[in-house]
Amino acid sequence: MLELKNIDKYFGDNHVVQNFSLNVESGEFVSLLGPSGCGKTTLLRMVAGFEHPDGGDILLLGKRINQIPSHRRNLHTLFQNYALFPHMNVFDNVAYGLRMHFASKATIRNSVAEALEMVRLTGFENRFPAQMSGGQRQRVALARAVINRPPLLLLDEPLTALDQKLRAEMRFELRHLQQTLGITFVYVTHDQEEALVMSDRVVVMRAGNLEQVGTPSEIYFQPKSKFVSEFIGETNLFEAMVKEVSETTLNLSSESGESLAKGISFSAGELVHVSIRPDKIRWSETPVPGFMLCGIVQDQLFCGPVTKVLIELPNGENFKISRLSGTPLPPTGTQWYLYWNPEDAVVMHSVANKVRNTMENVDLGKWVENVKSA
Repeated sequence: MLELKNIDKYFGDNHVVQNFSLNVESGEFVSLLGPSGCGKTTLLRMVAGFEHPDGGDILLLGKRINQIPSHRRNLHTLFQNYALFPHMNVFDNVAYGLRMHFASKATIRNSVAEALEMVRLTGFENRFPAQMSGGQRQRVALARAVINRPPLLLLDEPLTALDQKLRAEMRFELRHLQQTLGITFVYVTHDQEEALVMSDRVVVMRAGNLEQVGTPSEIYFQPKSKFVSEFIGETNLFEAMVKEVSETTLNLSSESGESLAKGISFSAGELVHVSIRPDKIRWSETPVPGFMLCGIVQDQLFCGPVTKVLIELPNGENFKISRLSGTPLPPTGTQWYLYWNPEDAVVMHSVANKVRNTMENVDLGKWVENVKSA
């Protein structure tokens, strides 16, 4: 459906999108997820035709659309502010696109009725935007966006203006509507839960680069980098050295003690990042074979459906444990040994290891001689 090939975009000296490539299949719900300023909205605007890439190609259904004006691209964009016409009622707002294509009155009447029924706004045809709630206006904008059945719908954080409860409801409605219509959705958000709940695939971006792309479960349980591990959900992240490799089991040594994990393509002596989710942490009064991580409970935080426990390790860092509220938890001020199922720990290669290897390979004596001769 959509191909982005080696896209580059500059604003002055700021390289906001860097050699970005992505394929989106027909009927997919793909979310571009990342912190503010990572380039996700700029990327969406280039697909929509409101910005033009400085390098690379954008193809829609196999056709290069780099220089095609936005109004001639067979797609629709749903903005944060909905962009409804305040002087038009709901019927006229939704019918606007069909009228621009000179559809017959009967086609307009039937299509508007069908679109409003899909977004549960039947009977609101004569209301004006000012007479409606934020959620209702969002549904009107969505009905207007899908009435022409575009093959691709771009959504730029359309739920941002809604309150938390309504946003949660609209996530499921958007997902259901996308599956019903079969339209390809490319959705921009900085809300992790939003992306995980609705998407077939999530594209994690950082500083204009693609960090990782995968299904929501792959992004959450199998992060490929330290950034993705920290950005998606909540995790305990620490640095360690691979002490020993036994088949697929890694014996890890860190400032606070020893632990176990599963992993391949790692070697003894390598520096790594280790990520373990708070719900996977277990505790014991005595050491567990392979683990020598001991900490003191500092606090318990009630967060509604879950309660979190902060445990301070010997190096001063905190490990987080989370469980459903009401589950017995270690009390504040007590000391416990921490452990986990080795399969639940995600081990990632560390840039620090590359730096260390580079430094170790430098011949300092030769380097000093070169400096003196220079």
